[in-house]
Amino acid sequence: MKIIERILAPDLKRLASTYKVLTIFGPRQAGKSTLAKKVFQEYEFINLEDSALSMEAIEDPKGFLINHPSPLIIDEIQRVPSLISQIQANVDKSDKNGQYILTGSYQKEVRKAVAQSLATRTATAYLLPLSLMELTNAGITLPRNEQMFTGFMPNIYSSPGIVPSEYYSYYRSIHLDKDIREEKNFSDLHQFHVFLEIMAGRAAQLVNHTAISGEVGVSSTTIKEWTGLLENAYIIYFLPPWSRNLTSRAVKTPKIYFIETGLLVSLARISSPKEIGITSLTGAIFENMVVMEALKARLNCSAEPKLYFFKDNNGLEVDLILEKGIREIELFEIKSAYTISNDFTRNMNRFEKLHPGYKIGKNIIYSGETLPEPINGVRYINYKDIAPYFTEEEKYIPRF
Repeated sequence: MKIIERILAPDLKRLASTYKVLTIFGPRQAGKSTLAKKVFQEYEFINLEDSALSMEAIEDPKGFLINHPSPLIIDEIQRVPSLISQIQANVDKSDKNGQYILTGSYQKEVRKAVAQSLATRTATAYLLPLSLMELTNAGITLPRNEQMFTGFMPNIYSSPGIVPSEYYSYYRSIHLDKDIREEKNFSDLHQFHVFLEIMAGRAAQLVNHTAISGEVGVSSTTIKEWTGLLENAYIIYFLPPWSRNLTSRAVKTPKIYFIETGLLVSLARISSPKEIGITSLTGAIFENMVVMEALKARLNCSAEPKLYFFKDNNGLEVDLILEKGIREIELFEIKSAYTISNDFTRNMNRFEKLHPGYKIGKNIIYSGETLPEPINGVRYINYKDIAPYFTEEEKYIPRF
């Protein structure tokens, strides 16, 4: 079984050496437990998916932690969020850092419990599926459409012979449906499955609960609840709009992206890499992949995302914005084309004129080659090379 090195690993060690608890969030099957066990090999590992262990933790949390003393990795902590308050009591008895490593794949209850009980005691990290940089570092390079179809889940790359279309079908039924059923008591999942497929068709678009409700046949309130379930399960990500003027004509609605491109392709009923090149969703799937690569680059260095898009009522739109500092931003237009077009920079130039006083970098992310030098102040970057443009500069650490 091949284990691909994760960029986040060194930062996990740093965070565990600085805080009493480290909490790692991320989607199921993204590699959280594998990474935690690899980085913290001297720790005991407990998986709360084991019903006997979770029952023990529920019935006697104090005794559970006595029987399993720190240093301890507790996997899928969302199964027993009540355990977090006992962890707080334990870590407060010692000044030692790195006592517990927690992982969670459903964020709603765990994030609330962590915020209430472990404030100032825990660092929080996020592990998403593999990035293009991690795959490249492992010597794995796939053609664009094949990469989008295959997706980024570690199991696909560590276990030869897995068929991506089968994997994501199983992922839906084993993990997604199971988690959703536990959170929401569905008598019939059919409408929810219809909703998922409609959401896939709206990837990289503004969220419109009313329009989706009309297609699915349920209320917009229900659609809002369901999108919340998907966000909490790390299935979708809401990219917020950028605006520094609340009275401006910029839209205030987020855009929706799927965290795993392979799952998006599966939900869109695309059956082969070849079909990606001819579907009307090609641009949206490519944009989804690029936005997730930007997010992975940010989270892999434990940086705040600070990622946005811009759209106003006059038709001006910029696909992706990275806020780098006070009045300093980088603009990114995302194009699936392999060839440069003069139209690529039009919106960025318009945006720049509307925001005097800002230091603005302009970039095109596309399927063609990365150019060694900017053209008219615009960088042209192949989608596989974008990670360094989103990595945060070295963190400032006070020297006492």
